[in-house]
Amino acid sequence: MDFSDFIQPGIVSVTGKPGAGKSYFSVKVVLEELKKDNPRTIVTNVPLNVPKIKKHVGKPVEIYGLATFTDNRFFFTQRGHYEFQVPSEENIDFSQYLQDDDKGVLYIIDEAHLYFNSRNWKDLAKATLSYFTFIRHIGDTLLYLTQKYADVDAQLRGKTQTFNLIRNLSRERFLKYFKRGSGFRAYQYLNEEDIRSKDKASQDFTYNFEKKVARLYSTSIFNKETDVRTKVKGIPITWALLALALVAGSGVYWLYTYGFSNILANVFTGFVSTEAHQISTEKKAEKPKQQFSQGGSVTNPSVNGLSPTGGINEFPDQVFTGFPRVLNEQHLQQKPSEVYQGTSVISTIDVITQNKQDDKNRSVDLEMSFSEFFDVPFVAFNLRGGIQSRDFNAFVNFFDNFNQSSTVSQIQCILKENAEWTFNQGLEIPVARTVATQGVAQTNYDFKQLGFTVQMVYQKVEDIYLLRYQITQSSIMQTEAEVPTLQNSQVQSVLQFLPSRTYLLAEFEERRKTKQEKKLLAFKSKDQEQENIVKTQVFIRFNGEI
Repeated sequence: MDFSDFIQPGIVSVTGKPGAGKSYFSVKVVLEELKKDNPRTIVTNVPLNVPKIKKHVGKPVEIYGLATFTDNRFFFTQRGHYEFQVPSEENIDFSQYLQDDDKGVLYIIDEAHLYFNSRNWKDLAKATLSYFTFIRHIGDTLLYLTQKYADVDAQLRGKTQTFNLIRNLSRERFLKYFKRGSGFRAYQYLNEEDIRSKDKASQDFTYNFEKKVARLYSTSIFNKETDVRTKVKGIPITWALLALALVAGSGVYWLYTYGFSNILANVFTGFVSTEAHQISTEKKAEKPKQQFSQGGSVTNPSVNGLSPTGGINEFPDQVFTGFPRVLNEQHLQQKPSEVYQGTSVISTIDVITQNKQDDKNRSVDLEMSFSEFFDVPFVAFNLRGGIQSRDFNAFVNFFDNFNQSSTVSQIQCILKENAEWTFNQGLEIPVARTVATQGVAQTNYDFKQLGFTVQMVYQKVEDIYLLRYQITQSSIMQTEAEVPTLQNSQVQSVLQFLPSRTYLLAEFEERRKTKQEKKLLAFKSKDQEQENIVKTQVFIRFNGEI
């Protein structure tokens, strides 16, 4: 659909709100007609600037106005260079009254409701009604413009071939401050019922505003060039959508690179003791970090081996949940075992022994109430500094109902490959399958998630946590070329913890403020806040049932 559809013989209706661009639309139709090798005569009451139009199209044009149009009943007799005699008969053949050099006429009548409304329709001559019937046969086009198609008499609407609706997108608003777009959009409907419902447009098209076209009609001159110079205020909706997409994309990239766990950890950092955080930072800085990668652990054991020193450890070790590192009992009991992937730290497992007196007394002071986080479904945070009390800087939402009685909450803690610890209600997140290739040999790493079920008890030291590991066991084999290969066969794990080994992880303080009514006088009372401090100790037990 384009402007050529509006110069076909017949009757065409164009409607639109004030400022929708109906006059501008009519000029575009005129220019479309003048593109023809032998354009028809144009008769219109739209104040066109004929000299500028001639210069614009670069050829002579035949454009006549209706300023001398004294009798609205016989507008069709204006044939441009001549005016034929109004026939007196009814239902006559108009072609016999046309001159041989008649090329046809394009009539464009603006504000058509002033000419063809219900009140003066009965005053129209019968010849005019006959002309509407024969208009297509003589090759003429009547394009009438009005603000509301219903203001035009029903008999003319009944002879109209297409109803068209014009919208000025730059003047329409979305959420008050945003423009729906730029330019104009025209919708074509085949009957009155469709344009009344405005949901069955047969076709539509969009066209832009051009200043050089707006200067071709004199409506802009009468209004001090308002059509040419007016700038509609508002932000284009396309800009708003692009800005929203940019912000959303930046947010996704930030979450992907920085990590959702880090974000939550930073949010809750203000609730954690500054001194404990400083100790954790110094502790991590004591030992240089070793780098390991899943591919490098197989292809280049001397650089990125499966054990801390490279190569294969002498023990048939256990691979934990997709880790490219082998952890054994000695690592877990004697020193922290740091695991890395590429240049990013996956996690640090720091086993707190009973012999370390300083680990027993570490605590985290939360300067706010846990009750504000009861509605949070889960809390994810990063434990890159090790599983120590000082690193539980986002350890909230432990309690479903925080009260003076014993409260037990079942929380599933799952270690994911992207270094996040997720605490939620019994959910297990599967780990993706990893494939590494060395020569023609292919090694498949099928790991399950490393998880443990935590049972928290309020203010009871003897009711400690229970840790349950879920591990996929695999054997480590070494070929003659000293290239380690992970076989799919299952072996018995040598990872054994001492039964019921207990470690202190953290001590929390909840500061509660309650209001109590205090009587000052016989007739007055005042609410007074009272602060209560409730301490909770967090313990963990390693259970060697593997």
